[in-house]
Amino acid sequence: MVSSPAAHSTPKHLARAVADYQVRVAAGEAPPERVFVELSRERGFVNHGRTGSGHLVRIDEPADFGGEGDAADPAELLLAAVGASLSVTITAHAALRGLRIEGLDMRISAWMDPAAFFEFGGEARGGIRDLRIGLRMRSSEPANVLGKLVDQAAGASPVVTSLAIAPAIELELEPTA
Repeated sequence: MVSSPAAHSTPKHLARAVADYQVRVAAGEAPPERVFVELSRERGFVNHGRTGSGHLVRIDEPADFGGEGDAADPAELLLAAVGASLSVTITAHAALRGLRIEGLDMRISAWMDPAAFFEFGGEARGGIRDLRIGLRMRSSEPANVLGKLVDQAAGASPVVTSLAIAPAIELELEPTA
């Protein structure tokens, strides 16, 4: 399990920030956003990109799959996004409810069938399946309260719910010479 470092924000600070954002959303001052990442293939399977918030990201495949193996692969980044989104949502909901969470660790895993990627035929299904998230939460709160918190956060986490509803994907090709 990957462990998170000590929190830099106090529970009161987080609760105030989340509550302030809730007010802005209710007032129509924080409309839905289109998030984006711009990616370019660098070479082979190596891609680099920039997020809409200006952060750099590098993506590769493992060496045994033909990549250079010096960056996270796309599936690992998807799992990291699931975990981070769930962690943020749990933390925000805990802060709003006045619940104290001292630590939160996760291990996220899934199965992928390489046969589907290479179109070997048969019953192989591409993509991630059987996603499992193991959570370890350090808190003095009762287990049933933490269970409800996790269930509510899973239903509110943008990335977790996106995987559950399978958003439409539209591809637009712009050929260039």
